[in-house]
Formats: sequence, C-alpha cells, structure tokens
Amino acid sequence: FKLEAVMVVSGFAYGITDSACAQLTLWVWEDDARWQRGCVAVINACFTVGAFVTPMLVAGSLHYLNDAVWPAFHILAALSLVSAIVATRLPPPRPGRRGHDKSETDAHAEVDASSEG
Repeated sequence: FKLEAVMVVSGFAYGITDSACAQLTLWVWEDDARWQRGCVAVINACFTVGAFVTPMLVAGSLHYLNDAVWPAFHILAALSLVSAIVATRLPPPRPGRRGHDKSETDAHAEVDASSEG
C-alpha cells in the first residue's frame, strides 16, 4: 500500500509541476511567441529524457543493489528536491509583463483607428 500511495502523490505532484512549468513559460515569454515555443519544446524534451533515463535508473538499482528499488527513488527524490530549491531561488519575471494596461490597449486602438481614417 505504501508504494501505491507514493505513486498517487507523485503523479499529483507531477501534474501540478508540468502544468505550472508550461504556464509560467507562457507567462514569462508572453511577448515573444518564438521563445514560448522554444521553451515549451525544451520542457517536453527534458520530459522525454527523464522518461528514458528513469527506467534505466530503476533497473540498475534492482540489478546491482539486490532487488532494492528504493535507492532509485531516493536519487529521483533528491534530484526533485534540488530542482525545487533552485527554482525558488531564481529571480521573478520582470514586473509589468503579466497582462497589458488598459490605457496601453486604448492607445493602440486609437493609433490603429487614426491610421485607417
């Protein structure tokens, strides 16, 4: 039962982390669609690398450590913890990047309207 509970919590945490990474990437690069696509592609590529390496890590743990799977999970947990700590130490995105000010939107609309007439 312990392994099942750990897997449920792990899956839930992955779902939150995956969607949060994609959303934050889109938010940080909202003004540059090219960087958005590139960064989301890097997130997906890293997911692919992790999906490739993790089974090898678990298999190596089972094979070389007398059928003990926990060392692989400890390594994966340590990597997750390190990445979470590093992520919390990163500087926040520049202020004012989230959303556009209404006065800016109105000013752009007025410029567009005057250039048409």
